[in-house]
Amino acid sequence: MFKHCLYGTALLFTVLSFAACTTDAPNVATTGTSGETTITIIHNNDFHSQLESLYPEGEPSQGSAARLQALVKKIRAEKGAENTLLLFGGDMFQGSLYYNTWLGSAEIMVMNHMGYDAVALGNHEFDSGTPELARALRGEPVEIAGKSYPTEKAKFIALGSNIDYSNEPLLQDLLVKRAIVEKNGEKYGLIGVTTTSTETGSSPGPNVHFGDYVPYIQQQADALTAEGINKIIVMSHIGYDVDIENVPQLSHVDVIVAGHDHALLGDPATVEALGIPKQIPRIKGPYPTVLKDKDGNDTVVVTAMEKGRWLGEIDVTFDKKGRVIADKLKPNLTFVRGCDVLADKTEDCTKEVITPDAEMAALVKQYGEPLEAFANVVMGEAAVTFGGRSSETTGAPAMGDLIADILLDRAKVTNRADAAFVNRGGIRTDLVKGTVRYKDINAVMPFNNTLALLDLTGDELVTALDHGLTQGYGQSPGAKPHVSGMTVHHCAAAPCPKAIHQPNGVVTAITIDGKPLNLKKTYRIATIDYIMGGGDLYTMLKEACAREGNYCRKSSVMVRDIISDWFKNHSPVSPLPATRLVVQQ
Repeated sequence: MFKHCLYGTALLFTVLSFAACTTDAPNVATTGTSGETTITIIHNNDFHSQLESLYPEGEPSQGSAARLQALVKKIRAEKGAENTLLLFGGDMFQGSLYYNTWLGSAEIMVMNHMGYDAVALGNHEFDSGTPELARALRGEPVEIAGKSYPTEKAKFIALGSNIDYSNEPLLQDLLVKRAIVEKNGEKYGLIGVTTTSTETGSSPGPNVHFGDYVPYIQQQADALTAEGINKIIVMSHIGYDVDIENVPQLSHVDVIVAGHDHALLGDPATVEALGIPKQIPRIKGPYPTVLKDKDGNDTVVVTAMEKGRWLGEIDVTFDKKGRVIADKLKPNLTFVRGCDVLADKTEDCTKEVITPDAEMAALVKQYGEPLEAFANVVMGEAAVTFGGRSSETTGAPAMGDLIADILLDRAKVTNRADAAFVNRGGIRTDLVKGTVRYKDINAVMPFNNTLALLDLTGDELVTALDHGLTQGYGQSPGAKPHVSGMTVHHCAAAPCPKAIHQPNGVVTAITIDGKPLNLKKTYRIATIDYIMGGGDLYTMLKEACAREGNYCRKSSVMVRDIISDWFKNHSPVSPLPATRLVVQQ
């Protein structure tokens, strides 16, 4: 048996007991005669509702809940369930039709079946609002196409160590500030933190707030230490770069399971040898990354990219004082390779592949039944591959430009829009050349964004584009704009002597409909509701909407449905020629 000790907002103490998930392997010992203790941490992050296999262009099929489950079972069989912790670094939700259909419940049921011990909440867990997150965690039914489907409550610990939900009654019984998990007689303290950008980048509502990284982690680590816990693990949905920067400011933290930035760790030569060289640019450091904390002790940082493409496994040995022994770390980051032979894709099946777990595959198939009918409907054809975030490195036509063009075309019909722009953050993947199905468009734009229109003065438009072109002045990478109906001349970075707005602006000139921008004139701009509401720190758009009498309208038409209609009516779809963003020489 193992115990979970949970500490909520009021730091109340509760003890829950669960039966072990798999049979223990009696020949695996966690505590030696020297007082050393070893635990195997199995981890991943940023799953983003990817229950099925991924099929990246030029790479083998990879991922899926069924393959992850097969790997987890294998590790538990080898190490013993009592000697393992299965942890998650945030973003269970958002990114496939499963989320749009089940609103998080399918992901929770899959993770229940895998037997996760604990998760940190990610920013995307709040995308449909706190009430919907609470419904999913409680296991209340979900309505899909007019029919009610039963779900399961979360059986894992959900950590919100830096989340202030004291004024949000919906979360009171669902999140905890810290937890103690007992495995094989050893106690491990767990902490989970979520990026502060959730308040502006998602939809947690006015009653949920997110605190700064170091003080909140340290507060919980100190409390665990005071309770006699000397082995502490943090699940951090804030980003690998932030984690490694903050380790020297922390005490008592032994392991950080990172997430949020989808970083890959490891050796580039090893990744290339696996036949997946396109993933090499995502590598940010070694697996594991070992750093010194505030007291000179070793802290281990691990992460596992995204969408179930990789599964992390690391044996961490602690001395009798609970300090990590770096020389005894045994890391194993596994590429979740498949070999799904499809009619339009030839794969090399000679390399070692992971056989999916049959029981999990059956569950995923069951959860997929409500979305099967519309997921595979053909929308049209793409004449070329449109790059999502990869367009800058691959040179492919930008999907963001196409989306801006489509929204402007739609808005011109009834609302006389002058120009359009969208943010890069909502565009999640490429749209590959060939047949385009609804699920492909959904993968590109998985969020439930709608077409929105608002009036901006020329001066306000410059402010908004300054913000986007500087990626929120370094605070919001997703803010980068894709534009239509205008040509924007700008410097690559500030300082920009010719910028319209000084001292931090970068936009030097804008033309709309062939005419120079008039800073005092009002222009109607098509965009999406997310940034119109201040998302990705576009606060100037929210402020413009708040101005008395100003035109600001959010439609009920989903952006992905507008894109689908375009493909139905304009296939094969090619990029529309336009001069858009011009770097000032």
